[in-house]
Amino acid sequence: MVKIEKTSSKIYLLLLSLLAIGIVIFLSINDFFSTNTIFEKHFITLDNFHQTLLSGNFFPKWASQFGNGYGYPLFIFRPPLIYWIQEIFKLYFINPLISSKILLTSSFILSIILFFYFSSFLCEKRGAFVSSILFLTSPSMIDVVLCKKNFDEILSIFLFPLSLFFLTKLLLVNEAKDRERFFFPLTFSSTLLAISNTASLFSVLSLFVWTAIIVSVKKESIKNRNPFFAIISLITSIAVSSFYWLPALVEKKFIKDGNIIVSSML
Repeated sequence: MVKIEKTSSKIYLLLLSLLAIGIVIFLSINDFFSTNTIFEKHFITLDNFHQTLLSGNFFPKWASQFGNGYGYPLFIFRPPLIYWIQEIFKLYFINPLISSKILLTSSFILSIILFFYFSSFLCEKRGAFVSSILFLTSPSMIDVVLCKKNFDEILSIFLFPLSLFFLTKLLLVNEAKDRERFFFPLTFSSTLLAISNTASLFSVLSLFVWTAIIVSVKKESIKNRNPFFAIISLITSIAVSSFYWLPALVEKKFIKDGNIIVSSML
């Protein structure tokens, strides 16, 4: 019985991976990655981030190439994770367009696999398979990828189900050693989630809501200290990620227009 269940899980994961790859191929065929203002803006921002790092500023806040040469505090308001990861690709002389394709494809595949494992805690494998498809084709996913085409939020596609996975594992474990084993991965993944998209606080705060839902639904099978460790982990991630969201929150009132016009640079 266990062997059959493992085989069915592998089949479902294979089908989900093929679906994610198929969506990326479809986007490529339909010129999703063709040059346009949004993509060029991202690549110019990435180059500005790279030049700022070369000048010795390892926590960039000011984008000197924007604002018609006067500069703009762009990196205060842009989540930094995507730029740090693409900087690694840039150091190996990988084209930004190629690295963007790699990140998008990886995010799609990882998101659907992680959501499948997360859903497996709550329902049988078939239900997890269906819910994973619904997640990948959800309006929020379509909005991020097709409508906004926002590279700043691409990584949150898989970091959110990853955080849900570790959070659910932490809440449902029985042994103290297992609780400690999932505490740090949850803190790390939720911290990355907080610096991966513009709605960072809302992303992490939604995990508090999920904690309350799991505790209320499965309160008989949850150990007393598990919710406490989960909440401490999420609070820690908010505190660690405050280097990004706190300056953005404080400085926003001093910025007249948060939308950067880069047409003069293209």
